[in-house]
Amino acid sequence: MAEEWTEADFAELEKWMNEQQADRLLVIQEAARMLNTSVDWLYRQWKTFPFVVQLSPRQLRFSAKGIQRWLEKQQNRNKED
Repeated sequence: MAEEWTEADFAELEKWMNEQQADRLLVIQEAARMLNTSVDWLYRQWKTFPFVVQLSPRQLRFSAKGIQRWLEKQQNRNKED
């Protein structure tokens, strides 16, 4: 038997779809600017971040939404300390 979708389910799905469409993959220079850091530093640290997409061994991209979420978490952590 098929599951019935409620209006709330459709609203949540629409929100998720909009979020997915609004994300943009940034090159390292753009990501470094958002993170207020140097490109060199980001090349050395990229494996420590959850918002990095490795397209190939020599090609990195950074999720703009992922960076934004990470920055918000960092700000909230700093407020708690």
